[in-house]
Amino acid sequence: MKYIQFTKKENEIMDILWKHDVAMSANDIKIASKDLSINTIQQTLQKLLEIKYIKVAGIGQNKEGNHKII
Repeated sequence: MKYIQFTKKENEIMDILWKHDVAMSANDIKIASKDLSINTIQQTLQKLLEIKYIKVAGIGQNKEGNHKII
């Protein structure tokens, strides 16, 4: 088994996801985080998707448009 060494931002986001144990959007993570910007969250989620550590649970909509729900 290959182990992944998370960056500080990846670890912070994964901690939020593990703590809540439900599918969360980037906006949900923003609300739960102390100081991460939405751009940082989205970029970090994209990287976590690329390395297949998280997956998309569905696609949702809000007034700004479509957003992935992780």
